[in-house]
Amino acid sequence: MKYIVYIVVIVSLIGLSCNDEADFQETLLLHNGTAPYNEYWWGVFEADSGDTIEVTFISRWFNEADLLFMDDIGFEGFKQRIDYDVVLHDEWILQLEEFGACTLSINAGDSLRFNVYCPIGDTFWSQVDIFLFDSAGYDTYLQGQPAYSYASFYYTLYVDFIFWAEMTGQYFLVVDNTSIHGSNPVGLAFYWADICEPRADSFDYYEEGSVLNIDSTSYVFEMLEPGECFCVINNAGFVEGGATPVDDVHFSIDIKKQ
Repeated sequence: MKYIVYIVVIVSLIGLSCNDEADFQETLLLHNGTAPYNEYWWGVFEADSGDTIEVTFISRWFNEADLLFMDDIGFEGFKQRIDYDVVLHDEWILQLEEFGACTLSINAGDSLRFNVYCPIGDTFWSQVDIFLFDSAGYDTYLQGQPAYSYASFYYTLYVDFIFWAEMTGQYFLVVDNTSIHGSNPVGLAFYWADICEPRADSFDYYEEGSVLNIDSTSYVFEMLEPGECFCVINNAGFVEGGATPVDDVHFSIDIKKQ
């Protein structure tokens, strides 16, 4: 009789072992971090063709981002699209009621990133108004009249924005420390401008499992190709139909193989 009991116990343990194996999940990538405004975060994991991948993504302040998966070639193309080179740097020390400007020739369809900031970041320096005009708008601005601008920021120490030109022409970035067009300046203004262009013209390559415009999601997908898979939390834009950056994206991501 006792032998029968032993057999039942052994069979039961085998059954438990099989159930544990079925429930096993291997963590491939686990991270809590930040994709800064107009930038991205990336991680990498390895998986085999046919693996079932489980993804859980949470944006803690509900800012949307793109969750992209790609191979090494796609990732290199992505970096070339997102990364920038400075094509023009300018600096101004503006007295009260002065403004500074720089001129750019931009072709239709081109995009530029404008980073205008007080390099010291001290409240001793006056906050300013920042505008981007075309030639007609700049002429109107010089006459002291309200003018149409492609970008307008008032009473600020820092702006970072991207401009897509619909028409070829001359454009004027203006840092305004006057009271004529907006804010009331309080004193000396010290500002730098870095104007940058992307290193490549387009990016539209991402793989199975990628999702756009999400703040939180949980889903599974199947790996189609074996090897390294790059996971990108894209908070930099430039993906057609993707999320528009509005702030830092603080996130947690958990990727498992079922």
